[in-house]
Amino acid sequence: MSTVDPAIMKLGQEAYTLCAGCHTPTGQGLPPAFPPLAGSEWVLGPKENIIKMMFRGLQGPIEVKGQEYNGVMAPNVAMLQTDEKIAAVLTFIRNSWGNEASAVTVEEVAALRSEVGQPMLLADELIDPKSVKKEAAAPAAEAAEAPAVAETQEVIEVPAAPLSAVKEFENDSIFGGSMFALWVVICIIPVLIGAGRNKK
Repeated sequence: MSTVDPAIMKLGQEAYTLCAGCHTPTGQGLPPAFPPLAGSEWVLGPKENIIKMMFRGLQGPIEVKGQEYNGVMAPNVAMLQTDEKIAAVLTFIRNSWGNEASAVTVEEVAALRSEVGQPMLLADELIDPKSVKKEAAAPAAEAAEAPAVAETQEVIEVPAAPLSAVKEFENDSIFGGSMFALWVVICIIPVLIGAGRNKK
């Protein structure tokens, strides 16, 4: 279940009053011109689509939930004005009437501001929300077919040292264990031999 900031939802709900005349207060739409927002694949699909619709409007036929609608949606940028309000109303419709989707951010809206003033959109200029689902599933299928890295590379195993050897190493120091014996042989004995020779 999506979690959206209640303050953003409240702002979006207030802004939605400008949209309710065509899409109805419950998001059910008014056939045959104005499609529903509740359960709409366009609302729940790529956020880029609905942001562009707000900036440029939409005309001509569009299929929503298996039914064709053919009306005109005017650009809403003049009414909503700020990126914050546009992000809020889009977040509201993506999370109302049973819809659950990620919030639209102010940054995502601002990134598409260059769309303002361009000709009204046609449905075939938008990203098909059905194709996005197929594309999203493709990488997982490819990953299943691809061999794992571990299977394609030779793995060299280094045997672990016996625990007794590890303990012996831990006990070794210049003053203890087998290291002490080695230190005596290397350092002390030559000194004693040299001292004996000097006495002669």
